Amino acid sequence: MFKITRSSFFISCFCFCFFAFFFNKEIVQGKEGNFSAQIIAIDQEKNHSETSLDLKMNPSEKKKLLIELKNNTNQETIVQAKIVTAKTNDNGNIDYSLKNMKQDHSAAITFNDLATLSDEDISLSGNEKKQIVCEIEMPSMGFDGEVLGGIYFEEEESEDRILPINTHFFQVIKVLVNETNKKVAPKLELEKVMIAQRNRRNVVLVNIQNTQPAIVENLDIKAKLYYENEQKPRYESHQSQLKMAPNTNFNYKIDLKAQPFLAGHYKVNVQAVNNNQIWHWEEKFTINKKEAQKYNSTAIKLTSDKQARIPTVVIIEVVILFFILIGALAYSLKQKYQRSKNNES
Repeated sequence: MFKITRSSFFISCFCFCFFAFFFNKEIVQGKEGNFSAQIIAIDQEKNHSETSLDLKMNPSEKKKLLIELKNNTNQETIVQAKIVTAKTNDNGNIDYSLKNMKQDHSAAITFNDLATLSDEDISLSGNEKKQIVCEIEMPSMGFDGEVLGGIYFEEEESEDRILPINTHFFQVIKVLVNETNKKVAPKLELEKVMIAQRNRRNVVLVNIQNTQPAIVENLDIKAKLYYENEQKPRYESHQSQLKMAPNTNFNYKIDLKAQPFLAGHYKVNVQAVNNNQIWHWEEKFTINKKEAQKYNSTAIKLTSDKQARIPTVVIIEVVILFFILIGALAYSLKQKYQRSKNNES
């Protein structure tokens, strides 16, 4: 029977702590981290939420947000602050992070156009508090709709600072700005269809764009992928409760379920529903042999080409060709037999 000695117990504990410290990196959001950020005044008015704002402003109007940062630890730290415009990530969620997502070309005004910070690198001693100002200035020409963004706070990584489990904290103060009570309805469009990989799995991406300055909530999307002349879809995808930020786009994913890309002509059929609004698109696209080989060569857990379902139209064409060849062969043999019989006569 295996006996655990005291030395082997301590060695196991050491190995566990070592791997947890060096290989487990978490990104944690919230006020219970190493620092906290909250709004303490808006133009000296104190009746507001600490971490989100819904501001109604007039053309050319200015507002100043007084934000307090607090170091919740005994160690010195540096907090970086950035103005961010809300985007829509490929999971169908509104994203306030610093991810490298391009601004959609439909946006006439973004939160980055409206807001500035008095300081972007804030050094805090242990348990120290400091205040910074975010000024929001509206353009002289009025607009309908919503501008969504925020102030993103992130702790600067430091080799000297020892963090438990190598944890990384950030916090966002969300800001929604509008000028009128006029409701702008979302308008969705299908921009393009492309093939790609996500986590080394073959997928078809349908880029969907919200062209209006309006937040989309409770979005339901159904997508079907067909080989061009087939009546039954090869792959289907359905997601609900999706959200989109104003004037943004994202890539809706159709997973190929570990199947390889097959060269040929395809079409996607997409339906998007938001409250009483319904959009429907059909888009044709082609996967060429070079693209298919490129992605298939790097995909993981991929079903072999022999196991992949052959398009029905290809099977029909092969069967027709087979009967044409049999018919041609039979006709040739019949002609040869007739000539031989005539020669004997």
